[in-house]
Amino acid sequence: MNQENPIWQSFDLLQNTLLPGMKLGWNLVTRSERLLTSWKSEDDPAFGDFSYRIDIQGYPQAIITKGQDIKYRAGPWNGIRFTGTPKMSPNWLYTYTFVLNQSDIYYQYNLVNPSVFTRLVLQPNGLLDRLFWMESKQEWDGFEPISPDQEKILHWSQGCRHTIPLDCNPMEGFNKYTNLKLPDTRESWYNETMTGVECENMCKRNCSCTAYAHLNISGTGNGCLLWSGNLTDIRTFVDNGDTLYIRFSASELGNSQTIVLF
Repeated sequence: MNQENPIWQSFDLLQNTLLPGMKLGWNLVTRSERLLTSWKSEDDPAFGDFSYRIDIQGYPQAIITKGQDIKYRAGPWNGIRFTGTPKMSPNWLYTYTFVLNQSDIYYQYNLVNPSVFTRLVLQPNGLLDRLFWMESKQEWDGFEPISPDQEKILHWSQGCRHTIPLDCNPMEGFNKYTNLKLPDTRESWYNETMTGVECENMCKRNCSCTAYAHLNISGTGNGCLLWSGNLTDIRTFVDNGDTLYIRFSASELGNSQTIVLF
């Protein structure tokens, strides 16, 4: 077989399981997507209702869909983790990364200890489980879901609105909100090299811009993520969330109670 031009590669057809070294996302050169698809049931490997994928409409983000409907949004990558998964932290079992360049967009994890066997499984009910092989029991044990609250938030409709409409007045500014899951990025714009000051100025000059955030919080924290229109699927975490700067009229600046979640 010609290894340089293979006819079929199992790692490109993920089905319901993501193994170490597999890529969840897109090859932009061939326009091919690698995604997880749930089984129809626990003992029926036919295609089920749910998919776990990297959505590249706007700034890329990880989502779970049922048909055309988004049921869970892990959020965009902030240089350390997906913003909607604050418990996603470095550990001694595996490392993870997110690649975004001209040819590839993908999430991947790799084992720190090759003696550990783990897999990420999209279950028939749409939940993501990380399973570990327990040699003593000769069975796969569940470790924890990608998000501890994932089961409770599969059906989300949260967004936010202003109590006083914006009118592009030059006195408008931004209130800072911390420990958040950043809004849905499908209607976003991003630049990976802009500074924080440049990001704020660009949002303020654009009358349709409703909020901004720093794209990469690791290292120097460069990068800019802008939203226009509604801010959808914002959540507050106890800690380890991200910072969002939301546009307000001059009369509302400094008043953190003027943003309404619904």
